[in-house]
Amino acid sequence: MIILNWAVYFGWLVVVVYAGFQFIINAGEVRYRALLLLVPVTSIIVFSIVFVVNRGSSVAQLSESTDLWSFWFHWYFPLSIGSIVNLVASSVLGATALVKKQHRKILIFNVAVFTATVLGIYHVLPNMPDA
Repeated sequence: MIILNWAVYFGWLVVVVYAGFQFIINAGEVRYRALLLLVPVTSIIVFSIVFVVNRGSSVAQLSESTDLWSFWFHWYFPLSIGSIVNLVASSVLGATALVKKQHRKILIFNVAVFTATVLGIYHVLPNMPDA
């Protein structure tokens, strides 16, 4: 199970970087859709700081420091709500890209953002802070 979690985590990293790369390539056509990258990038940075780098815990008593747990507690709800909103928005914009011919160039960007959001939800939502 641990190997699967690390594989999914590194897959998440790759998808976020790939979505950023697609944004750079299609910068003129993406525009406001770049906001969709905000939540996955923030999620992966905060998750990495708390759980990967500092080996934190979502349970206050098991965390190495109360500051680290408090940091996660304050970021959890904005990331959770943002991820769910981002999932809906990237689904709608991806469906729009399928229907409209002029948006088909950025379909790969939408798929990458959708995948990054799903993997972000996989990592963020199960780690609800617990005192």
